[in-house]
Amino acid sequence: MSRSMRDVGDHVMLSSMLLKHLKKLSESPIKVYIYLCSCKQPVTASIEMISGAVGLKRRATIDALNTLENLKLISRSAGKGNAPNEYSVLFSASKAAPAAEPPVNQPVVSPQPLPIGKPVASPEAVAVSQPTKNSRRKERSLVESIAKASEPPVI
Repeated sequence: MSRSMRDVGDHVMLSSMLLKHLKKLSESPIKVYIYLCSCKQPVTASIEMISGAVGLKRRATIDALNTLENLKLISRSAGKGNAPNEYSVLFSASKAAPAAEPPVNQPVVSPQPLPIGKPVASPEAVAVSQPTKNSRRKERSLVESIAKASEPPVI
């Protein structure tokens, strides 16, 4: 396990670097990323193992891994011969000293909240957009697929 990751029990730790790319990522790379984050690092897995765990076809899994690698969210080390590749989730480098490990069974709390958006001068300036039927369906589908993907693979 890398120095920047902590064992948080039944939780999955995602890199804050994902937020920078969240709007432009499709469902497939997000599913693969969450699956890789849920595994012990580094992850040695074949394309078939990953695609089976997240419910994607082989080509979609390969494209998702390439997208994540191009965005520098993961790194990939080629396996020798027929050995599967090794994938590592890249966490942002921090200049501060690593924090002490939290006590077992205690939630991990980020010392600073992540910025969600820019502050608005007045409430009247906020244009509230209602989610469409299609966006709710897509969000529900993504949540269901994430729940399935977070289950450990049967080997």
